[in-house]
Amino acid sequence: MDVLTPVSFTDGLLDLLYMRYGFLTPANAITHTNMLNWNTTQNILKISSNSPLTEELLACNDNLCKDHIRQSISHFIECMLVAGQENMLAALWDLHLQSIEPFERNNNFKIHSWKLENKDVYFIRPANSSDGLILMLNDVATVLECCRQFTKLEEVFSFLFSNGRPFHTYMPWQLIPQPQPEHVRTLGFFPKDYKPGLHEYHYYKQLRKEFCSLPHAHAALNRSGIIWRLALESIGSPAEEIVSNRPSQQVLTHGTSIQCPDSLEMM
Repeated sequence: MDVLTPVSFTDGLLDLLYMRYGFLTPANAITHTNMLNWNTTQNILKISSNSPLTEELLACNDNLCKDHIRQSISHFIECMLVAGQENMLAALWDLHLQSIEPFERNNNFKIHSWKLENKDVYFIRPANSSDGLILMLNDVATVLECCRQFTKLEEVFSFLFSNGRPFHTYMPWQLIPQPQPEHVRTLGFFPKDYKPGLHEYHYYKQLRKEFCSLPHAHAALNRSGIIWRLALESIGSPAEEIVSNRPSQQVLTHGTSIQCPDSLEMM
């Protein structure tokens, strides 16, 4: 499948470990014991293959060739997954209470967590904006990753979309205009044992393009994975602008509503 925006890494492994998990690259060797060797760490991080994407990710940081950097990464991953965060060295983690480079609160955003269907979710809204647009994320590492890099919600939307990260947008229902009547279209289906050919595939692509032009179908751009890729191929270059827009009128018909933590109903 031709992809309009191929995945590429602009940062290296050390940058990604810092942005997502707060790993601090030590300037010098630090004394610690490791259960994990570098090969095992690479397997855990899914960077043990010789694929072009892996080589690109590793090539961005010359320091990865240094033994003490690899040992520190292995220790960091071991503490995150096996040994427990209480064994983490303060020099390696910006979330450690005694960190020499502690994580700094991003005052550009208001963030609160909540349990939705027994899962933790995180709401992010601009600290100095009243337009009502709210971002919801399911992954705390992604929340911290965004707070370490960005000052505007539009930048966060662009980052999440470009990297295929799942997210949801919400607004107070009273700020959304009432939906207009619409003709409901779907992608259709074939019988279970039907074997489609090239003609059916082209017909499907046309149907998919028409379906993705509908306002409520734009939610597929937020879902990551193959759904994100297919929607991106169908919508084309306007996709990045679309993901930063507020929910459309059709959200009142096709969307879901939740009662947010501060008692404002959002769609």
